[in-house]
Amino acid sequence: MPLASSSCKARLALTKVEFSMLNGANPVVCAIARDDLDRLVGSASRSKDPLALFEIYRVQIERIASLKFDLGLRCPNGDVFVRSEDLKTLESR
Repeated sequence: MPLASSSCKARLALTKVEFSMLNGANPVVCAIARDDLDRLVGSASRSKDPLALFEIYRVQIERIASLKFDLGLRCPNGDVFVRSEDLKTLESR
């Protein structure tokens, strides 16, 4: 079952942007590394706020996180970590 978007705001951690999605009523922690976010949106993004960039591309990033979750591509603790290479790999499915 695909993950659903959550109304929770994303938060900036030291090296990543963390966001929550929902598996039914259960929250799932998801994240994208700041470097991967930059690669995902292009080199011109380096001067922009990572949270603002995330919000611009949130729908696409959440779609990737949901696909990874459905495919069982999760961290051992159940979290979903989106990487820039996921865009190419998962869009071909």
